[in-house]
Amino acid sequence: MALIQLFEAQSAKQSEFETQSKDLMVHEFIKANKRYIPHQVEPLDQYLNHIKNHYFDAVDFKNPLLMASNFFSEHAINYVFGMTGTSMSTDFLKDNLKSLNQIISDAATPETRYEIFKVLRLQMLEANYEPLALEISKEVLMPLAIALNDNEGIQAMQDFERTAIGSKAPNFELEEGAKGRCTTQIIKCFGRASYILIFWSSSCSHCVDEVPKIHSWITENQHHNSSVVAVGLEEEPYKWNTMKYDMPQFTHVLALGKWEHPLVQRYNITATPFYMVLDPKKTIIAKPQNLEDLKPFIQK
Repeated sequence: MALIQLFEAQSAKQSEFETQSKDLMVHEFIKANKRYIPHQVEPLDQYLNHIKNHYFDAVDFKNPLLMASNFFSEHAINYVFGMTGTSMSTDFLKDNLKSLNQIISDAATPETRYEIFKVLRLQMLEANYEPLALEISKEVLMPLAIALNDNEGIQAMQDFERTAIGSKAPNFELEEGAKGRCTTQIIKCFGRASYILIFWSSSCSHCVDEVPKIHSWITENQHHNSSVVAVGLEEEPYKWNTMKYDMPQFTHVLALGKWEHPLVQRYNITATPFYMVLDPKKTIIAKPQNLEDLKPFIQK
């Protein structure tokens, strides 16, 4: 049968490459890349399951040459994102992450696991799976960082987890203006379907252009069930104080000190404007990039 011949040819080619590379460094990588090859025709579902179950059979996680390369991370990425059947759903990815962690818990050193899952967390963020990145951080990376006494890693994980999608938004209470009139703490707000946080600055040209447009769109759609809290990151209050009166639909609060203000670090703000959407329980559900991204969260 043609399929059996194909499997036999695949097996022969693997053996050939291993033989030819015997005295070369690439030999270890060729061996570790060996895939499952059936000896007989299998139903497709069974074949795919076998590929997944035997994906790491040839990988020696203690091999110093492989440890010195990015092979483990690349192999793990291919496993997590490649073994997803016909749909790359969150459930498939989550299952693959769990399986991967079980496989390498005994096979790899804590240091190797740590490096693999740091790369996977970044991959999840780049692929817009931030809730999965948060799970990786909480369930795998943070315990490893503590065990390995990586203080910088612990801090980085804490910073990420604090404002990741799926986390509770950090609470804050700010004084508005020079007279010290306080706003309500964000954690005490209630009664709305969503809460939108806008961190902006009157000295930021992009903010000055976009934030009033957001206000205009909200004003034109009066029957919404969202509340907008606009936090001004300012060096001085004068221009901000003038602009806020042109946007009365927002709850305005002032954060003097701009990039030195504690909220910048607390919310991991690296640029303005910065948007964040919270659900009624103040869980972070989105980080839109612009007005178009915001519109679906502004409930009518």
